[in-house]
Amino acid sequence: MASENANSKKLEKLNYILYFAITLLVVALGFYFYNFNNGLSDDSSTWGTFGDFMGGTLNPIFALFSLFAIIYTIKIQTQELELSRKELEATKEELEKSRIAQEEQSESLKLQNQATKLQIFENIFFQLNNLFLSMKKSLKGFSSDIFTRGNEIYGNDVLKEYLHRYKKDSIYDIFYSKYENELGIYFSQIYQILKVVNDNYLEKKLDNPKRYTNIFRAQFTKDELEFLFYHCLGTIGQRRFKQLVEDYEFFEHISLNADIEKQLLEYDIKAFGKNEKILQKYNELKDKTLTKP
Repeated sequence: MASENANSKKLEKLNYILYFAITLLVVALGFYFYNFNNGLSDDSSTWGTFGDFMGGTLNPIFALFSLFAIIYTIKIQTQELELSRKELEATKEELEKSRIAQEEQSESLKLQNQATKLQIFENIFFQLNNLFLSMKKSLKGFSSDIFTRGNEIYGNDVLKEYLHRYKKDSIYDIFYSKYENELGIYFSQIYQILKVVNDNYLEKKLDNPKRYTNIFRAQFTKDELEFLFYHCLGTIGQRRFKQLVEDYEFFEHISLNADIEKQLLEYDIKAFGKNEKILQKYNELKDKTLTKP
């Protein structure tokens, strides 16, 4: 509305110039007929004189008015262009603010979405972790033979023989097949928890997956870590999750002994994290292997 009123006032000023020009025309006509003629003449020379008078009198004035009108029009156009420029700048600023607001909103939604995904993952992870702990308690008869007999951790005769004379894909596989009903669910849950963490990391739902694998690893006794160490060298362990325990440094806190030392090089060194004692022994064994004739 304000813009329409401003344009109307500008047009009125142009109209004043037009009205003034018409007034001058009338005055010039009246002045001519009043002083030089008593009426309309049939003489062409008289009309020629009349034309010269009107042209000589009004042309300079009309030309001057035309110049004024052109100057005024240019001024109006300049002002309009300046206003348009300012409006465009204001619009640009508003669009920029809107873009920034949309980006902030998008980033906020992204963070919210990531937080939601993380919350869903953590709910699943800790439920699986609790389920794993409950399942271990249910293996009382079996676990008492395997995990809690002092130096003779593995009470089963087959596994004790395996610990002293290990043959890859042979002795351990026999042991596992014998106790598969008890051990199947145990190792399956270990695998599923590590896989859930790894899958969520690959899907970029986690920034620090090792934080969760460390929490999970804290549920293992040293005996269980040793048991898992041999399981991952068996047929099923190698096929399913040996790579996972290596990637997440799952044996960083395992206790080094003579039996483990024999199979140490069958793992990638990263499986032992920052355990300096094991890393030193690993490199010594590797050097010996390389220097053998």
